Amino acid sequence: MNEILKLLRIAYGYKPKEVAVKLGISPSMLSQIESGLKKPTSELLEKYGKVFKIRVSTLMFFDEERKEKDLKYQDLLLMMLKQICEKKKG
Repeated sequence: MNEILKLLRIAYGYKPKEVAVKLGISPSMLSQIESGLKKPTSELLEKYGKVFKIRVSTLMFFDEERKEKDLKYQDLLLMMLKQICEKKKG
């Protein structure tokens, strides 16, 4: 999940500190989550959903797809961006 959350932040053009403030956590905690040292709680995933206007189930889908298909970073980013762009059109 850490890669998904980091890529989501990057895709939206946010700096780590901006996202940390929006989530109500420290930049240090965000760094630990994005690097995989800590796992986000379900409550924190809900906050991610609100910040990025994305369902937690969609975050889970991205994570499952990454694991199932052994997606590389850039393939994962492309898949996520495509989904985000389609959602914004609709």
